[in-house]
Amino acid sequence: MFFFPKLVATQKSPFNGEIKVYQQFGKYSLSVDNLTQSGGLLNSIWKKALKLTTNYQLLATNCLILGLGGGTAAKWIRYYYPKAKITAIEIDPVIITLAKKYGYTNNVHIITADAFKAIYKLPATSYSLILVDTYRGKNYPSAAKSLRTARQLKCLLTKPGFIIFNRLNWGEFGQDTQKQITMLEKIFPKVHSKKILSNTLVFCQKSR
Repeated sequence: MFFFPKLVATQKSPFNGEIKVYQQFGKYSLSVDNLTQSGGLLNSIWKKALKLTTNYQLLATNCLILGLGGGTAAKWIRYYYPKAKITAIEIDPVIITLAKKYGYTNNVHIITADAFKAIYKLPATSYSLILVDTYRGKNYPSAAKSLRTARQLKCLLTKPGFIIFNRLNWGEFGQDTQKQITMLEKIFPKVHSKKILSNTLVFCQKSR
């Protein structure tokens, strides 16, 4: 017998509109515009993404997440890199409140700010792993795919290190995702993508 997720909370947000929290088999997921923002499928996506970084013997000691969501990415960083320091920048205080109640925020330093402004206040070459997951429902901010942002994130990255962009890759989103990949290939010496379920993860790496 299949059990549908149970709606356990609904919150209004000036940034994300209506945010819904679902529970299924004792686990929670956050949804905006009928798109999962944390938990659910994102568990599989970020688990596989972080596992792939271990193949490169990455020493992820200091990690940065742009877009906390419910903390799914932070959870898998902690799983694969237990001693890592994790900083997450999230613009939506409602999301942060829900993440603390229903998600994963253990030992995560959370900054409430616009991530694409806050990154210019961070010290250079400070992060060995940067995850970018800044969807608001199906909306992907233009700043997330700008050349200026890519250059700044590269400045924040240690050598070697990874930046991973999470992008939708179904229907009309595929072409936009490919445009961003083409742009990133002009900035980073190593760029490769991995399709996982309905998403594409774009890995950008500095040379040693």
